[in-house]
Amino acid sequence: MTGKVTPLRLAVAIPLMMAGVGGFVTLLLLGLGGMTRDLQRLDVPGSRRMTFEEGDYTVYWETRSSWGSKGAGPEVDVRIAAPGSPSPVAVHRSTFFASHYQTDGRAGNSSATFHIDRGGAYEVSAQAPQGKTLPTGGIAIGKSLGILRLVGTILGAIACMAGGLVPGIFILATDRHPPGSARAAG
Repeated sequence: MTGKVTPLRLAVAIPLMMAGVGGFVTLLLLGLGGMTRDLQRLDVPGSRRMTFEEGDYTVYWETRSSWGSKGAGPEVDVRIAAPGSPSPVAVHRSTFFASHYQTDGRAGNSSATFHIDRGGAYEVSAQAPQGKTLPTGGIAIGKSLGILRLVGTILGAIACMAGGLVPGIFILATDRHPPGSARAAG
């Protein structure tokens, strides 16, 4: 049964609902936006030392542009090796799942993935494949988003929104004192 919408009910319900929606937006922005904050960049051709933790990583082809094309980035020869290591880390071309981002005047498309077994400093070099040229740009390397992180971020944001909207709507839509009760009559 719908209750009378009093100023007190509005004063409680509206901030609850706004907090839920605000939490939803904040969690999505922090969860998904964090992907591009921690990228390590390298102009191509070039090389530099980068530090990686254990885990899966994505290599993005990045250009200075607000408008990037979606889909896999161009093929780039990327070599990653621990200093003094005889064999480089296996880098695999991204062909099945392509990811894309646009932020801070940069656009990136995934072009490769790799896994680091042991965290530490690695020498990273990148260049055009033999006999090919690349457009002006570079690579950006960051932790792979992963389907579990993506789903967790989205579900957490939805739960935050529901945590504000459901009680707010309940406060506005219910009547604590239905007709016929002693409180409603008096």
